[in-house]
Amino acid sequence: LNLHCQKQVGIMKINLIKTACALIVLIGATVAVSSCKKEEQPQTQYDASFYLGLRQENESYIYKGNQPLYKLEQDSWVYGVAAMPDGSIYACGSVASEPALWKDGKRIELNIGSGGYSSLYSMTVRGNDWLCCGSIFDTEGAYGVILKNGELVYKSDTGIRFECMDCSDSGECYVVASKGQDISLLQIEPSSWKLVSSQIIVTESENNVWKTSIHVGSSDIAIGISETDTQRWESKARCWLNGTLIDIEERSSIRDLTFFAGYVVLGGSHELILQHSPEEIEFRNSAIQWVNGAPQDFSYGCTGNSELRL
Repeated sequence: LNLHCQKQVGIMKINLIKTACALIVLIGATVAVSSCKKEEQPQTQYDASFYLGLRQENESYIYKGNQPLYKLEQDSWVYGVAAMPDGSIYACGSVASEPALWKDGKRIELNIGSGGYSSLYSMTVRGNDWLCCGSIFDTEGAYGVILKNGELVYKSDTGIRFECMDCSDSGECYVVASKGQDISLLQIEPSSWKLVSSQIIVTESENNVWKTSIHVGSSDIAIGISETDTQRWESKARCWLNGTLIDIEERSSIRDLTFFAGYVVLGGSHELILQHSPEEIEFRNSAIQWVNGAPQDFSYGCTGNSELRL
């Protein structure tokens, strides 16, 4: 499950079940999975159900705990999982660069158009409904979409890509979108599915790429931004919190975030990227958690690569 001494650790999400590819998902518990060779340490036991989308070689699987539930087709990637109150397990991602949805391991037919290099990303559960967003490419370019229970309910203008989404307790939808070099936060009203507001939260330089994550609390919104300079191969972790952009740490990456007991909790890794030659790049990372910006080592003595997610 974790090759080359790779390890993934979960951070608490107390109000939603969420996941992404090779992520651990749980409610009110923290779970560590590792194949690292190290000294044995006492392990805390938790009673929790968690789901995980995992890609092995050229196929994807959905696990419950450490037991495989479903094997998906070849060339598949899982980026989001939703565990529903009725016991159904939905997943979203892509198959051979086409957007894909699954229910209980079986492919759901989609009719949202695609010209390749398209995918569906983060999923969130709202009552008996599930939502996911994604980026679709066609002959006119890229555009973002939101699906509710598999049906297309929102489509952006051309040139916009949807990266991730979350919902407030009242049901308002918030989407992190990119257009050109701008990353924006969109608010979308869920009964009419109309765009309420759009604000640019950061503008990147031409050589930079980024990964984002979002968590919406009862009165706060936080967005994790991992910015990588592709010229120097250096990463920087930042957090946008209620309109303020905060630098977290150089040479670090954020994979997910949440609120807990009044704190902003970020999960990710310290990163070291070594470019030995134009063709050879080495990535090293060590699991880290930040609580209100203060780092905590979550590698648990792992001598290989490790990372903290969800």
